[in-house]
Amino acid sequence: MKRSRFSEEQSVVGFEPLGDGFRIVDCRRIGIFGCDPIPKFELYYAAVNETTGETVAVSESAVGVLADAAEKTGLPRDCLEVHQISREEYERLKEP
Repeated sequence: MKRSRFSEEQSVVGFEPLGDGFRIVDCRRIGIFGCDPIPKFELYYAAVNETTGETVAVSESAVGVLADAAEKTGLPRDCLEVHQISREEYERLKEP
């Protein structure tokens, strides 16, 4: 079995030759090729209208909150700012 180009401590996947390609035979790290669940990070974001300073949307995704805010307001994404917020602030601002 061939190892990846990483050292033994960093090794994520072992490879075995298979015709013109290879076959994955070993998997050791979280989130790689579905071995373990993807870790959950507690990061929260708020999209704010630059002109009014009003919080328009909140989400756990920076990209998602920007898309939600642009859809809700009809403003281009350039007119919105994204800020990271605390969990308490997220709970307070999120819609029921």
